[in-house]
Amino acid sequence: MERKANLKNQYTLLVLLILMKYSDAAHRITQDEIIHYLNADYNVDAQPRSIIRALNALEDERLGFDLIRTKRGVALSERLFDEGEFEYIFDAICSSPSIPPKQVEKIINDLTKVFSVYERQKYGKIEKLDCRGKLGNPRILYEIGMITNAIKDKAMIEFTYNRYTEEGKLAPSASNPWRVVPIKTFVREGRYLLLCAREERKKMNELSEPLLFRIFIDRMSGV
Repeated sequence: MERKANLKNQYTLLVLLILMKYSDAAHRITQDEIIHYLNADYNVDAQPRSIIRALNALEDERLGFDLIRTKRGVALSERLFDEGEFEYIFDAICSSPSIPPKQVEKIINDLTKVFSVYERQKYGKIEKLDCRGKLGNPRILYEIGMITNAIKDKAMIEFTYNRYTEEGKLAPSASNPWRVVPIKTFVREGRYLLLCAREERKKMNELSEPLLFRIFIDRMSGV
């Protein structure tokens, strides 16, 4: 019984993934096509009755997916983002001066995985990307992840604070290294900042707000 239940759950999950990838409001997918993609993408064989059970399970109130069913096939009726929401997120990421071009492309590629293969074609080539004014810290997402973990763990971080040279490249400033307890990241007037307490200024209760894209974290330790 347990094996049958696990197999049923596996079919349900894989059918959901196939619907996400190969169907949308303009494209339906038939049972035969679902069986084909199960085999082609996941090397799983299935019978039509297994597909029917999986589709019914997706519509069950415990999972609550809305499906469009017509004579032409079936499709997911909703996505994590609608097109307007995604366009707004897309434009915000592309226009951010803090995110280098390669990181922009990676984020967009990751986000578009929630769309079907047909919808992804709109964003396959990022034509809106303007590299002018990009500040170019290639480690920006790594730094954000480290800072997020340090805030969660109430840890101290040590980082090199950089300045821009005349050639437009990042180079260490004279005030290094910084040892800080990060409090939060925030945006003010289009600048991405880190609110933190510097170790040497704790007694003065003085907070600092370094620009996040100039930070290269060296290590993290307990407070």
